[in-house]
Amino acid sequence: MSSSVTVSIATNTAIALSKGFGWFVTGSPTLFAETVHSLADVGNQVLLKVGEVRGRRGPDREHPFGRGQEKFFWALVSAVSVFFIGCGINIYHGIHAFLDPTETSAFTPLVLGLLLFALALESWTFRIAWKEIGGRRGLTEN
Repeated sequence: MSSSVTVSIATNTAIALSKGFGWFVTGSPTLFAETVHSLADVGNQVLLKVGEVRGRRGPDREHPFGRGQEKFFWALVSAVSVFFIGCGINIYHGIHAFLDPTETSAFTPLVLGLLLFALALESWTFRIAWKEIGGRRGLTEN
């Protein structure tokens, strides 16, 4: 099974919690949108993990060839749900910001710290995924 998906669930959960904390402290609508975005990332990764786990099941009476293709179904469900949920939330956020504009503030040390924290975790996750696919060689091989 893919360790990068498992690590992504953990790191995106930590990022969502940290951004949620930042939103709670500052009340920033941008941090709220980022929190929702990170939660959508967690949901995406969970659906991919469901596909991985279910796709590993062997043949049975109902599925004589196994369930290997199920991982592609769950990847599609994940992509479509992230697209529509993300689109809906962004449209809502845009309309809300347009109808009720608020004054924005400069980046605070808290916000910069949250961004650096997210960058560090995402970089770690990317490094694991990069190793998992075999690096540059894994990208060019068929």
